[in-house]
Amino acid sequence: MDIFEKVRETTPEIDGADENVISARARLLMEIQTERRPARTSARRRRPWIIAGGLVGAAAAVTVGVLVVGNFARPGTVEALPTPSPALTRPGSGPIPRPVPAPVTVESVLRGAANVASTSSGPIAGEGQYLRIDRRTEQLVLHGPAMGSPQNTTRADATAAWVSAGHYVTYVPADRSGEWVTVFEPEREIIALYGEDAAALSQAWLDQVLKEQIIRRVPGGMADRWEDSTEPVAGSDAYYAQMPRDPAQLINWILEYNGDFNLGAEETGVATFLIQELEWNVAPADLRVAMYRALSTLSNGVVVGTEGTVVTLAFPTYAPNDRWDEISIDTDTALVTRTSVTFGSGGTIVPDTVPNSRSTPSLSIVDSAP
Repeated sequence: MDIFEKVRETTPEIDGADENVISARARLLMEIQTERRPARTSARRRRPWIIAGGLVGAAAAVTVGVLVVGNFARPGTVEALPTPSPALTRPGSGPIPRPVPAPVTVESVLRGAANVASTSSGPIAGEGQYLRIDRRTEQLVLHGPAMGSPQNTTRADATAAWVSAGHYVTYVPADRSGEWVTVFEPEREIIALYGEDAAALSQAWLDQVLKEQIIRRVPGGMADRWEDSTEPVAGSDAYYAQMPRDPAQLINWILEYNGDFNLGAEETGVATFLIQELEWNVAPADLRVAMYRALSTLSNGVVVGTEGTVVTLAFPTYAPNDRWDEISIDTDTALVTRTSVTFGSGGTIVPDTVPNSRSTPSLSIVDSAP
């Protein structure tokens, strides 16, 4: 059965209580450990607010965003569920049966999130207010003997590496047609070092990173247009209006919109697009429902961990599986709490479990923007 046939079997109506119960019970699971291989994606439309970086030297670029998640585990076998406690006994009656938690699957988590998203959209800005999205970002910088920039290398060739942390804030007006404001803060902190020379090299790298705050103002959405493009600005009402609300039609739209997914990697390209869109937590409720349902039909996802109400899923996003995208979803709110990208493997400097980039968003409502 191909991906589109599977999507068409997904009922458009909100399902019964099953997925909601499964989502709620996710927190009861023990840690799920899996074996993971990284993977890479290729999508024609790479939105600038997804790329992580910094102004390094004369030709470097401003840090704009990062992808993220936590609790990395290697996809593989899932540990058995804990044995239920013995049933209680009431005087004068038989034992009281205890419910056994249902197994958490990618489909159950995502369909449950779709159900929650249909009635919950998270914090809502009132007239004159803003939804404030504060993203803590982490970026793995690899140093090696590669030609060109010494940071232009791979995990396998790296002789040193470090993780740089920072953050940026986006203010989304209650009236989406108003001015969106994104503030990129210059402060960066080195939070992990790999290799004997990493401390000195990372300090030299920090010395070249932009030291000034940057404020970007875009009418009606995020800056997501190629030069001379007539397409809607990402995040705008027009941008989201073009996306179908039927999961199968949405997948077809994504394939047409991106245009150049590698043959055989279409499904993984769809996963990348959906994860990047969901991470913003700003799509209309009905579209978030469709996105979660479309993602639930993909065959390449695995559950890699649970932490309270948050479940983390991983998707290989480029054949032959040298990149993995992860997404962490709060099953109580259907909001994305973390995303990450890990690509490449090998070498002795950086553990394969350290992501190349990670983003942890937090949402709040404020009365003004810078």
